[in-house]
Amino acid sequence: MDNYGNRYDDDYDNRYDGSTVVRSSGRGHSVASLTLGILGLLFLLTGMPFISLVLGIIGVILASGAKRKGCNGSMTTTGAVLSWISIVMGIIITILFFLMIAGILMFGGLFFRGAVQSIPATTAAVV
Repeated sequence: MDNYGNRYDDDYDNRYDGSTVVRSSGRGHSVASLTLGILGLLFLLTGMPFISLVLGIIGVILASGAKRKGCNGSMTTTGAVLSWISIVMGIIITILFFLMIAGILMFGGLFFRGAVQSIPATTAAVV
């Protein structure tokens, strides 16, 4: 089916009883994979690696489904690559986030106590 709604015989399987079955070509999975890959990168850039990770996983699953259905075009490949990038970067940023939180919880108190003790008494009274 093209952009104007015209049907092609390649997309349809006509049966003997007069019914028609539409064969899926995987193009919808390709578009969804590409869309989720782009959204995953956008969420990654806006500081939401958890959402990027989920969108990337779904995008890879959809891209592999499109390839299984025979749609091996550039849209499928681009969707898979962008989804994998959002997965890998999402994992890296998530790990760094948790390491940062752990570092603040473990060593943050030492730095804050040292900063408060180094403030002169006159300044501490004003604050």
